[in-house]
Amino acid sequence: AKKKEGAPGADDPASAPPEAQPKNADEKRLLENRQLLVKLNQQAVQSQTKIKQLIGQSPGLILAVSEAQKDALFNLLAEAIADAESRLARKWYEAGCGARLAVDEWVAAVEEHTAFVTHGAYADKVAVPYALSARLLREAALVDNDLLIGMVRKELFDKVKLLSPDASEPDDQTKLKALVGSFDTTLQRLRKLVPA
Repeated sequence: AKKKEGAPGADDPASAPPEAQPKNADEKRLLENRQLLVKLNQQAVQSQTKIKQLIGQSPGLILAVSEAQKDALFNLLAEAIADAESRLARKWYEAGCGARLAVDEWVAAVEEHTAFVTHGAYADKVAVPYALSARLLREAALVDNDLLIGMVRKELFDKVKLLSPDASEPDDQTKLKALVGSFDTTLQRLRKLVPA
């Protein structure tokens, strides 16, 4: 069942277990601020979705992007992607070319260094990502989504797959498959950033 707006839920202090109830005025204020931020984020996401639909129906509503602007944007994004890839490559190299790299450690590092891509792809959940690189990613999607997806796939995700440590244990194999699955999900979400 879909939760109605204003219905009790995870963000409603009255429905929280007693140990999660605010203990003092500061905690209550923090909880209220969090609830306000969640509500504002939801409203912003809804507004962004409506704007994307309008632009999809009438692309002439926005100014064209020059080739120089597009190049500048994608150069900045390429730097962010290269930085993430090089940090992961350095970790792999320092671990004896992956030989001394535990799968859990690798997955955590990959999630940390590729978080800007994931956060940027979740436009239906996060109105404004905190990382500048995630905001650049969203802008790039509006300018040339196919180029963006190709960059992320070839320059980051495919390279990360090549650097993955050996997984001889079934549990480790499952974790690496889940990581690759998360890449596929992120690429699908990137495709959805721009209405068809």
